[in-house]
Amino acid sequence: MRRFLMTTSLAAVCAFGVAACGDDDSGTTEDDTTAPEPDVEEDVMDDTTPEGDTTEPTDPCDPNPCTNAPAAACNAAGDAVVTFEATGTCTDDSGSAACAYGTASETACDAGETCTNGACVAAGDACDYVFDGAVSYVSHLAIGSQDASTDPPSDTCCFDFGGADSGIDNSLGDLLRIAAAFVGDLNASITEQLEDGTLTLLLETVGVDDAVNDSDLTINGFYGEDSDTDFADNLGGMETFKVNKSSFIAGTASPLITFPGATITDGVLEAGPTLFSLSIPILEGVTLQADINDTRVEGNVAVGPNGSGLTMDGTATSPVTGETLGAKLGGVIKETDLYAALNGFMASSDCVDLGGDEFISPDGMCSSNIDTSACPDGDTTATLAGFCSTLLAFITPDIDTDNDGEEDAISIGVWLKATSATIDGFIDGDCP
Repeated sequence: MRRFLMTTSLAAVCAFGVAACGDDDSGTTEDDTTAPEPDVEEDVMDDTTPEGDTTEPTDPCDPNPCTNAPAAACNAAGDAVVTFEATGTCTDDSGSAACAYGTASETACDAGETCTNGACVAAGDACDYVFDGAVSYVSHLAIGSQDASTDPPSDTCCFDFGGADSGIDNSLGDLLRIAAAFVGDLNASITEQLEDGTLTLLLETVGVDDAVNDSDLTINGFYGEDSDTDFADNLGGMETFKVNKSSFIAGTASPLITFPGATITDGVLEAGPTLFSLSIPILEGVTLQADINDTRVEGNVAVGPNGSGLTMDGTATSPVTGETLGAKLGGVIKETDLYAALNGFMASSDCVDLGGDEFISPDGMCSSNIDTSACPDGDTTATLAGFCSTLLAFITPDIDTDNDGEEDAISIGVWLKATSATIDGFIDGDCP
């Protein structure tokens, strides 16, 4: 698990680079040193030029493109939910639209609540959480766009997040395919971790009464472990699991991963878009925390072998193997959120000295004061620090989340399959 998580995390760092800037060639200028001959100038100005041909630039704010307001957020104090005006103010920034969204409202949380991921959450103890009977064990995870036998890959996944290509977006998958020679076959590594029980992900479907048509469901995600050591029977749909308490927001009984407002229509589950915080344990006692935006899930569901949990799968099949690829899970990580996550991870180091700087500045620059001389050989934070500049420059974001004309996030697409399961409380020692 540690090897997989570290490899995946380092690859993800490669994927979230600084945005590249393109030059906007506006044509010749009035002070062009090459003066045209008089008869040429007359030809340029005569009536042979179509009336609709103009050198005046198009107004990027007409019509107003600022109609994609940011998701609800928390105020600086963390005690109120901030929502934004649906339509923003557009300004022309050197030919590109720059959007600014005013605050529509700021709603204070009730006493005893805190704001997390744009919602007020009641204080509480995760140990008091009552798990639903409808639980799914994720038996298969695979990063999309990894099929190197076809170009473009035949396993492209998963959603169109509005990128310039107007197609399926998965820049992380594209990067990992390109970097396979360096990071290895990550999907094979994921499968290995699932099979030996090191990676256990559970999805709880709260409120489901009908696996064919149902509405207003909530899907919660938990990390956990098998209740026994016989991992071979996990695929049978009858296994029992325990949940890691770290799957909950600290100081609350609210799961970190949650999809409210999910629906099932004609046997197809759809959940999201939503925002959730993902906590990835990279090393013992050290986690990488990142916000996943616009996260969506879509797949076929049915009542599983245990009669309560749901199976999850998809309809797309691999033209290479003929196997079903699975249900779809996709989202985007904002560049700034990744920087914050990596800075938090680096701050956990006992040996890397940044001279008071942040590891990565808000504008995507590595600290110039990185000193790893006190780190032992093989230290993870020292390795990451040594590759900082190379990793950040490896790829650019592909999604513009705030409609300002600049890509600020990278897309992710993952295939998943799940079978029914049962949750039997928390891991021993997590709760009294």
